[in-house]
Amino acid sequence: MRFEKLDLLGDDLGRFGQFDMVFGNGILHHLVLRLNDVLRVLHSLTNPGGGLAFIEPNILNPYCAFIFGTRVGRRLAKLEPDEMAFTPGQLRRALRAAGWRDVTVTTRDFLLPGLPKAVAGPILAIEPALETIAATRWLAQSHFISARS
Repeated sequence: MRFEKLDLLGDDLGRFGQFDMVFGNGILHHLVLRLNDVLRVLHSLTNPGGGLAFIEPNILNPYCAFIFGTRVGRRLAKLEPDEMAFTPGQLRRALRAAGWRDVTVTTRDFLLPGLPKAVAGPILAIEPALETIAATRWLAQSHFISARS
C-alpha cells in the first residue's frame, strides 16, 4: 500500500502512476468550484476497474443545512467561502460526468460533531433503524460515495 500527498490540479501526476483506489473523508466539499476537474483527475489516476470512496456532508441534513446554508451557521462553523455540502443527486451527476461508473451514494450517519457523549449512545442505538427507513435516511449527516473507473 502506498500513500501520496499531492496537488491534484497543480503537480505533475505522471510520477505517481496509477492507483487501485482513491479515497477521502470530507475533502470534496472544499473543492466545489473545481469539483468536475478534481473528479476527472481522480478518474485518470485510477486503474481501470479501480475504485473511489469518499464521505461528504449531506446538505439535506438540518445541521448541515444550517452550517452550510446560513450566514450565521457558516460563521459559527468557520467555513471557507466556497465550501458547500452536497445533495445525493449532485454527487451522482458530477461523478458520472467525470467518467465514473457504478456510482452509489448512500446517506447515513446520524452522529453530529460536538454532540455530548450522553447523547451518542442513544443515537447509535436507533441509528440502524433510521438508516433503513427512506423517510428518515435522507436526513442523515453523511453521503458515503463509491464508484468504479
